[in-house]
Amino acid sequence: MPSIRRSRSAVLGAVLTAGSLALSTAAAVAVTGGTPVADSDTTHAYTAQITVGAHDRGCSAVLVDAEWLLTAASCFAEDPAASLAVPAGVPARTTTAVIGRSDLSGTQGAERRVVEIVPRTDRDVVLARLNRPVTNVTPAQLATTAPAAGAELTFAGYGRTDTVWAPLELHTGTYTVDSTAATSAGVTGKDGAAACMGDTGGPVVSGGKLVGLNSQSFQGGCLGVDETQTSTAGVIARVDDLASSIDEKAGATRIVDFNG
Repeated sequence: MPSIRRSRSAVLGAVLTAGSLALSTAAAVAVTGGTPVADSDTTHAYTAQITVGAHDRGCSAVLVDAEWLLTAASCFAEDPAASLAVPAGVPARTTTAVIGRSDLSGTQGAERRVVEIVPRTDRDVVLARLNRPVTNVTPAQLATTAPAAGAELTFAGYGRTDTVWAPLELHTGTYTVDSTAATSAGVTGKDGAAACMGDTGGPVVSGGKLVGLNSQSFQGGCLGVDETQTSTAGVIARVDDLASSIDEKAGATRIVDFNG
């Protein structure tokens, strides 16, 4: 699956030296060589587009509970190239989310504000609480086993593509798993697909279950990346072992939506 690139103010979390991975954060990364998702296709309806500040950054995310998104910590880190540390609590900058809208020019799904961030310290992941529950989109189900080497995974995001800087459409692509570590997995985009700016934090799925989030990418083929960079390799943050901690946090204190 081609990498997805997208970014309103394209701030790539970290563009490292040639041959090193770049965080597909800061400006959202869209899928290059990926496939646009039709409005009628609800397979990835739990995918969200996040805007941090006055379009300072754009990322992708996934609804895992009516009140909570899961996304990359690098979306909120001040300098993702130096550190993924993010303070817990209210986001430093106003953050909004559009959930369940495959075409951002449409009206389906829901629009919310992010009012709380709960970061992890062991991987590129944060929980982001919404100001009101989302009742018209079904949250993603988390996988319970790690992705195996050789497995094919579907990834999604609102990032750039190979030709469009800030696409309105959600795109998907396919990864092949190269290796698996305790909190991450190395992947390579299939058929030229790669995660681009704006795809950071987007869902990575196996068999309909959420196994990870887009985290880092070489961004080969993404708009704005040096044409000599052709690698579609990347890293995903694993979430298949986070179900219990997410359920515990999400169920602790519920927001009452008096608007229905």
